[in-house]
Amino acid sequence: MPIILVARLKTKEEHIDFIKAGLQGLVAPTLKETGCIKYVLHQDQKDPSVFIFIEEWASEEDLNTHSGSDHVKAFGKAAAGMMMSRELHILSKV
Repeated sequence: MPIILVARLKTKEEHIDFIKAGLQGLVAPTLKETGCIKYVLHQDQKDPSVFIFIEEWASEEDLNTHSGSDHVKAFGKAAAGMMMSRELHILSKV
């Protein structure tokens, strides 16, 4: 059964442009990863400091591999201290 993940990230106001560019840079390499079915980045219209990924993965193993990928780790290192919060919601279709 596929894994659905909704990730909500809130950045500090002064880092919006940097974080947006970094998150956009994750999309292309992630879509090439094994098991990635869907990986879509959104930005909140009322609060541009909020970014939401809607993801679908073939398995939990594929999601875990993604989380440890070089591009995700590099973004995490570059964005250290710029994020205010991160919420991850792993969902099942009902």
